[in-house]
Amino acid sequence: MLPRHIATTLRAESLVNDGTALVIYALAVGITLGE
Repeated sequence: MLPRHIATTLRAESLVNDGTALVIYALAVGITLGE
C-alpha cells in the first residue's frame, strides 16, 4: 500500500494527464475539421 501523499500525488497527476490528453485531442479534431 502506498503512503497517502504519494497516492494523492499520483491520482492528481493522472487527472492532469487526462486533461492534457483531452485538450490535445480537441485541438487535433479541430484542426482535422478545419476550424
